[in-house]
Amino acid sequence: WVLVDNDYLLPHNVARHELTESAVGFPKAQAMQIMGNNIIEDQAVSSAIVADILHPRDKREEIETALKNADLILDFSASIPVARHLAASSLGPRRISVFLNSDASDLVLLAEDAERKFPLDCLEMQYYREVITRPELSDHLAKKNDKRIRYAQTCRDLTSSIPEDLVGLHSAIASKAVRWLAEDASATISVWRTAPDLSIKAFTSSPSVVREVAQGDWRIRTDDVLLRHLSALRAERLPNETGGVFIGAFDLERKIAYVVDTVPSPPDSTEWPVLYIRGCRGLPERIQQIDQMTVGMLQYVGEWHSHPDCSSTSPSTED
Repeated sequence: WVLVDNDYLLPHNVARHELTESAVGFPKAQAMQIMGNNIIEDQAVSSAIVADILHPRDKREEIETALKNADLILDFSASIPVARHLAASSLGPRRISVFLNSDASDLVLLAEDAERKFPLDCLEMQYYREVITRPELSDHLAKKNDKRIRYAQTCRDLTSSIPEDLVGLHSAIASKAVRWLAEDASATISVWRTAPDLSIKAFTSSPSVVREVAQGDWRIRTDDVLLRHLSALRAERLPNETGGVFIGAFDLERKIAYVVDTVPSPPDSTEWPVLYIRGCRGLPERIQQIDQMTVGMLQYVGEWHSHPDCSSTSPSTED
């Protein structure tokens, strides 16, 4: 095992960490290395790298070597920039990302396949689509945790208070799931929801094939589920044209536009065999709802409309 973390254990971390209060003030990676070696008779943890994987400085070569030599890369950072950084890197094997929602009632696991045809960033986007399309997950990310605690004196030194029993419950599930996936080469999107009576319901989705096209310096990423949905919407309206708006996200650093889902043609749209004018009834409300359900991760990213049979998909003069 190689542990990478630049953080130090603080008192408010103890409720959600395997380390105890005796490790407060020490680097988490080094303290976990010592704990791992004490638990298992063999050499359990080979090294600890106290570094920020996004800004490794003098530890870059050491981290890259660890990634290249790994059998599996596990991301427990609960950090979108870290997950996308790992997704963009070609070093090493598949990645598995595991995190909790804001009040620790739900556990999320995103696992790449062994060939990395389903990269972590695309799994993230497909996971958001599950959130906005499955009624059972409508409040999964939108749950508010008002139990905020200031643990230091700068404006960003805030943490949320979460119950240790739920952390322990989901840690056990995650441990079992990761060990199971280590033997399974397929990709998956999984969510475990905890009810007030502590019953657990699992939601598992097989990822959709990723599609990418280049547009200038940018890449546009979508998947077959959305393409089939668009095709079905078009077929329903023939011989008329139809359309709608695209929902997705932008990664400005890597110049990637993710097209995740669509809000179909609003009821006040004009649909003719050779003309489409998108309406707007109910559209702002749905966009706002998606923003709230995904805590700002999905947004309006563009427009689309269909053409009739035997017509080119190239934009017309009016388009």
